[in-house]
Amino acid sequence: MDRTLQSIDDTLQMGRKYVAVQERRVERQRTIIAELEKNGHSEAAENATTVLAAMEDLLSRMRQDVAEAEQLWAERVTQNKSYQLGGGGES
Repeated sequence: MDRTLQSIDDTLQMGRKYVAVQERRVERQRTIIAELEKNGHSEAAENATTVLAAMEDLLSRMRQDVAEAEQLWAERVTQNKSYQLGGGGES
């Protein structure tokens, strides 16, 4: 695997890890909001809901970044195979 592919792969692995962490954080925030509402802490629940919206926005952007990296990975793998199949691109 060339350095560019390795770098993209490393970025993808890291990105997927961070997405999973953020997903767990979002779920935890939803649990906290439910508990706050259940216990009658409406103002705190409202504040926590505002934070949740920001967390979900971040998660959405993180997922988009990972999707873009996956697309780049697929393009580079295709280019790399073409390069190898074409005799290394040397004249």
